[in-house]
Amino acid sequence: MWSGSIDWAERRLKAEGAPVYFYRFDYETPVMDGLLGATHGGDIPFAMNNYACTKIAGQRPEHAVMGQQMSDAFVAFAHTGIPQTTAIGDWPAYTLNDRATMLLDVECRVTADPMKRLRELYARARGS
Repeated sequence: MWSGSIDWAERRLKAEGAPVYFYRFDYETPVMDGLLGATHGGDIPFAMNNYACTKIAGQRPEHAVMGQQMSDAFVAFAHTGIPQTTAIGDWPAYTLNDRATMLLDVECRVTADPMKRLRELYARARGS
């Protein structure tokens, strides 16, 4: 999923449309003793702030904070086109120069090109 998301973001950039804001959901579910980690689709219940409606979220004391900051970012993006909020902080647009990626967790932070070597490997395999 991660590699495909990067490919999609880069295609959007090359189309020269609206800015791209990229994130990686790092908030791990405690379900199955944490075996699943941060799951694909695990961000959706927090983006909608309805994590209590799904068992995959499990129980963590940080759920309320995570749900609020993610849903606030999604609402900000819908209203302004920029997902930045006071709680999350500065969220720069993704570019091919710096590949700014918001790591969404209880403590959110932006990093440049996380897993760069793996991204480059996938890009070579795709021939791009």
